[in-house]
Amino acid sequence: EHDPCFRALTTALPSVVSVPPAQWWGMYGKHLPTLSKIAQCVLAQPVSASAAERNWSIYGQVKSKVRNRLGHHVADRLVYCQKALHLRDKLQCTSYRQTPVE
Repeated sequence: EHDPCFRALTTALPSVVSVPPAQWWGMYGKHLPTLSKIAQCVLAQPVSASAAERNWSIYGQVKSKVRNRLGHHVADRLVYCQKALHLRDKLQCTSYRQTPVE
């Protein structure tokens, strides 16, 4: 026997493309509490190009006129490292609080 959430999801999935989103969540959201909480966190994110702009800025710093022979793969790895180091520093900062997903 399947878990009730699994049954609700298998019932809800076929109608994802045919039912308007608000109506779909009204019909199935209460039966999928974990998915509902994740969707609320994702949809609460502000819509903007700020993250892309920050990424392009870092890419501009990494791949400059001085380093124009730098391959895309190497530049991508350097941007990744820079972002990872920034995130590590942010998480180690005592005043930073991460919002838990319940």
